[in-house]
Amino acid sequence: MKCKFIIFLIALTSCTHTAKSQNNITLSVDVEKIPEMGFVISYLKESMIGMDFDAKGHAEYRIEDMDAIYLTLHNGFAEQKTIYAEKGDHIQLSFDGESMKKTLKMEGVRENIADYLKNVKISWPANKDFALDIKDFVKLLKEKVKENQQLLDSLTPALTKESSKFVKLEKNRIKYMLGLSLLDYPRMHPYMAKIEYTPGDDYYNELKAWLEEDLNSLCLSQYRTLMTEVPTFIMSRKTPIRTPYEKAMKQMEYINNNTKDEQVKQNLLTIIANNYIKDAGIQKSTELDAFYRKHVTDKELLAQYQQTYDSWAAVSPGQPAPDFKAVDISDKEFSLKDFKGKYVCLYLWPCVSPAIQQFAELKKLQPLFKKKNIVLVNLSIENKKDNWVQTIQNEEVQVGTHLYAGFDKHFLQKCHYSAASMVQFIFIDPAGKIIELQAPLQSSNMEDFIKETIQD
Repeated sequence: MKCKFIIFLIALTSCTHTAKSQNNITLSVDVEKIPEMGFVISYLKESMIGMDFDAKGHAEYRIEDMDAIYLTLHNGFAEQKTIYAEKGDHIQLSFDGESMKKTLKMEGVRENIADYLKNVKISWPANKDFALDIKDFVKLLKEKVKENQQLLDSLTPALTKESSKFVKLEKNRIKYMLGLSLLDYPRMHPYMAKIEYTPGDDYYNELKAWLEEDLNSLCLSQYRTLMTEVPTFIMSRKTPIRTPYEKAMKQMEYINNNTKDEQVKQNLLTIIANNYIKDAGIQKSTELDAFYRKHVTDKELLAQYQQTYDSWAAVSPGQPAPDFKAVDISDKEFSLKDFKGKYVCLYLWPCVSPAIQQFAELKKLQPLFKKKNIVLVNLSIENKKDNWVQTIQNEEVQVGTHLYAGFDKHFLQKCHYSAASMVQFIFIDPAGKIIELQAPLQSSNMEDFIKETIQD
């Protein structure tokens, strides 16, 4: 099975991809009363895509280069549903956003598989089970796997008629989903057994034994998690891993030295390298980049990694800062060029409490900003303009220049904005070039950064 690694920025990816071939998975969605929190699809661990609906409530998304995938539909925060798709499928969904559960209609799905996914429930080990020694705990886990596969086994003839591929994947999905409990064992065992505990060879041997090198299973987020996190546990046994960069390097080193299947190895190395670069950028990743390029030769994987790398290279220090279009409270239009000739601290923020709290810290930095000729531009990325208008009336946010840009996905993607972080500070020089794309959030750290970076 071809199962190349695909990268998407959380909640920022455009949903207007052009099909490269007939081998894509296409999802068409028609929604009445789109929920305020939006409609999102997720697959794999790092892929969460907000759908862009047109005026008629229609959106489409295409997934490329995947033979099979489990998709989770998120109707706001209130409702979730898992569906299964294979290469060449065109799945059509329609529902009322007020209740996806009651109104969802699906076309293009495999009905028996859809019914199975609707009814399957996973039974996990109880907390008390973690008191067992590792040998007995693994024995219990294997029994749990068989227990959770009973529904699948009973429906295998009907499911196989629709997709034998699904039956094999689902067996592995259940196995590796329950295998995630092994990662919790070192933390849970001493608590439940009420003893002091340091994992020994028996634990690490069981970790390794649970894994198999299987290219097909790389389409499963549970498998990818275990295959990348188990090396972390093993490599940190003697020497603590303190930073995300150390973690990525140790994971890649272990996988390169211990994975026999070359395709599995190169896919796993790509997953780790891509995820690190996507989150942290390329400025301090020279060793990781060299290691990756030395050990990965697959042209498609290299191209995917290079795409992520280039997206950061385009916004590295010294490159032109991404431009924006925004308005002030009176609807006067602004862009980055309106601040040319001054240093700019561009604050990307939504109207949420943690973002609003940053303004108190920014007020403390105003004397330093004035001394260094820095203008503070608070660029709101709030979805609803009315929320922004109301928020900036508050006394606590009265600092700097307030502008409204809205949630411009293309701009935010260029800035590598992370929805998980919520806020971002970008420093730009008087010529409009980037000084730092992700400046420190803490006011004390930002003060040090400004003093070290911007001369009087």
